[in-house]
Amino acid sequence: MSPLLQAPSNNPHATLITLFTNVVDENMTDQDQMADATMQCPSTKRLLKFLPPDHPPTSCHDSDIIKFSYARDYVRTYDHIFDRVANMFEFSRFPQFMGRR
Repeated sequence: MSPLLQAPSNNPHATLITLFTNVVDENMTDQDQMADATMQCPSTKRLLKFLPPDHPPTSCHDSDIIKFSYARDYVRTYDHIFDRVANMFEFSRFPQFMGRR
């Protein structure tokens, strides 16, 4: 695991956040990405409130399109991807595996 900015004793949440983002990145499918790239998806609607287009795109390399594409990662929901991983690896049974009831 990559080094933390602070020791885990000072910032125990940093490890969990890093693990969450890694799990999401490693388990996001092409289908997940494409489903969030439509005009009807919640992240697009949310983004259009903050980055409304002020001119038609000049090309696929238009700076506004690139900015919009990168911003999408900050407003999309990842819970369904994490839930899929949690079900696959049976996270809910983890306390039982550790001897807890």
